[in-house]
Amino acid sequence: MVSVLKKCIADLKTAKNDLPLMISDPTNRSVRASKAAIIALLMNMNMWNAGFDAAGKTGYYQETEALGAELMTQADIFKSPRLYTLSEWALVTKGRSEEGLFELFNSANYGSAIPFNLAPIGEAFTHFPYKLPEYDNRSSPAVFTAEYMKKLYPELNDLRLSIWFEDAFNQNAETFQLKKFANNSPIDGSAGAVNGLPDNTFLIFRYADVILLRAEALAELNINDRATDMLNKIRRRAVTADFPNPNGEPYSLKDAIFYERAKELMGEGTHYFDLVRTKRITSRNYTENPLTSDKFARGGWTWPIDGSALSNNPLMTLNAYWIGSGLE
Repeated sequence: MVSVLKKCIADLKTAKNDLPLMISDPTNRSVRASKAAIIALLMNMNMWNAGFDAAGKTGYYQETEALGAELMTQADIFKSPRLYTLSEWALVTKGRSEEGLFELFNSANYGSAIPFNLAPIGEAFTHFPYKLPEYDNRSSPAVFTAEYMKKLYPELNDLRLSIWFEDAFNQNAETFQLKKFANNSPIDGSAGAVNGLPDNTFLIFRYADVILLRAEALAELNINDRATDMLNKIRRRAVTADFPNPNGEPYSLKDAIFYERAKELMGEGTHYFDLVRTKRITSRNYTENPLTSDKFARGGWTWPIDGSALSNNPLMTLNAYWIGSGLE
């Protein structure tokens, strides 16, 4: 896996400077590949490898920091990409924003009727009136536990709580909602999304992800002042207290960045992979369903590979955790 990612990293590094920083045509912004999108992908791959290649982790952190600095410097010059205010959040989820770096664009105006209608993941937490009643039966299929929400938001003065949630600390499926992806809903059913679902894009990378990955890399390199600056860029957008906040979360800088990613990127499909690549998935401090170190080492965090795949490629290796499970 590390070897494959190294080859992908080398491949992309030769190509990133051949693309524009961002796509200037607003109809293709964030939808077509750009230098900013490649940098985001490179940063994610470097941070993934850092979790699995202990001997090379310092180099991966340094590369992530350099890439983040490159993008943020150019963003300051060209004023794009940029963080939108939370009052503009609906523009980010609608798609083709200057905060989005790469996404799978979906629009009812284009007659989209593909599975991306069901994305982002966070829409599983939404119900009427943000989804039509005949679709969702007035309750959320999923909620976060009150304990988890309190861990993420010990400081209640955070704009994301009021804009992205209803009844945030209650596990009642009829009242709790993650509204982060509900801004573009056809509430009266007269126009908008297919099947009454919110008319949103499927975010893959956005600028906040880059800023927080840079913060994480800086913290791992013990460049704590700059890491804190990056973390606080996201916190200030949320109009919440800077880190460290003596009246807020009792976390180390590294944990504060981890939980900030959990808050900021909630519903965007990153959290499980953050748990895996940082090995936090083996600790009950970070998840209610941890993997033992043995299960992790045997690939318990992977998908099973069907044994018939060996017929096409006898040199491949099945994921050890699943062998004998009946799922390989």
